[in-house]
Amino acid sequence: MKLKSIILIGIIIILASIVILLVVIVNKKSEKKELPVITLTDIFQNKSHTLTDNYGQFTIILFFDPECDLCKDKVILLSENCNLLKNTRLFMISVAPKEAIISFFTDNNININICNNIFIISAFEEIISNKFEYPIFPSIYIYNEKNVLIKKFNYSVKIDEIINSTRNK
Repeated sequence: MKLKSIILIGIIIILASIVILLVVIVNKKSEKKELPVITLTDIFQNKSHTLTDNYGQFTIILFFDPECDLCKDKVILLSENCNLLKNTRLFMISVAPKEAIISFFTDNNININICNNIFIISAFEEIISNKFEYPIFPSIYIYNEKNVLIKKFNYSVKIDEIINSTRNK
């Protein structure tokens, strides 16, 4: 009788663990897929932008750190090719202080004025980690015209992959 009770309790614990694991997996897959509704201020234009504005247009978010060489490459890549992404809003977001971001752009001669769809943002780390999966630097998130995450690139990516991701399928 004791052995049957122990086996029954063991089976119940295993089944409960499986159910909990499935719930966690389902919640993890469904979390943070939509573009969050937050308003951020462009540090060069001193103008506020709500990420979910311009519904019907693709949005690219590049998370970068001014101290990261690979991030510099991604910022330059997107800045130099912004004309190929003219129907896409491009947010470059860093948790670094505003002054560090401004120095990063000026010291590296990165011209963001060639396109009017680029927005440079300094955001608090808490905002980024609460609204997005905490990004690896550099990370590029691409949201479709319905503000749903369709692609995420970490580290290395070619401009063709980004452009192809922003085409209606």
